[in-house]
Parts: sequence; C-alpha cells; structure tokens
Amino acid sequence: MTRPISVGDVYTGRRVVKTADFGAFVEVRKGTDGLLHVSRVAPGLRIDSIEQVLDRGDLVNVEVTEIDRERGRIALKLLGKMEGDVEITPEVIATRYREAFPNAGQGGDRPERPQGGGGDRGGDRGPRRHRPRT
Repeated sequence: MTRPISVGDVYTGRRVVKTADFGAFVEVRKGTDGLLHVSRVAPGLRIDSIEQVLDRGDLVNVEVTEIDRERGRIALKLLGKMEGDVEITPEVIATRYREAFPNAGQGGDRPERPQGGGGDRGGDRGPRRHRPRT
C-alpha cells in the first residue's frame, strides 16, 4: 500500500507527459499527474510558454506545493531538470531562458501591461465601438 501524496513530497526523475502553454503535466506516480505551472519553473522569471524550457519526455525533479483533493489536482514546483546524469537547477534554467529570449517579460506572475487608462476616469480605453445606424 502506498501513502497518499502530500504537500512537501519530492519526486525525482519524473517524466513530463504533456505540455501546454501554461505548464507541464508531470507523472508523479503511475496514473497520477501534477501540474507544473510556468510560474513555478524559475524564480523571478515570466516564461511565455513551457515549451521554451521543457519538452514532453523530459525528466524533472518536483515538489508538491498544493493539493486540491476535491478537484483531484496537484500543483508542483520545479526543483531541477535532468540532462543526462546532471540536474539543472531552476536558476540555471532562468539564465538560459534570459539568454535565449532577452526581450521576454521578467518577474511577477503576469505579463507586463501598459500603464494608465481604463476605469471610469477616462484614459485610453482603445477603439470605441458604435452600433451601426439603421
């Protein structure tokens, strides 16, 4: 019998089974996947797409950060990516990403947005749309 997955559990040498722009699904146990969100890959780095740093089939080391048993979801944080017998740390991944994509957004959990505008005080709200006259 195996014990339930818990927050803080570390899984090493686990395979990325699927990727999407927002993250990678990692098999933590046979038949049980967790989501490694792009915001949990490298510290202080905004990655546009997980495919820029991870591919399906990559081996990674992850830590369980959150469990939603009601929805059956497991959130993960990257501890390292295996390249052969060497573990590449999130800091090295961040450095490589910045070198490969120097104009990518950095820091925070959301992409940078233009300042100002919006609200009910005017500002730049974009093009106005009018109903066609009949």
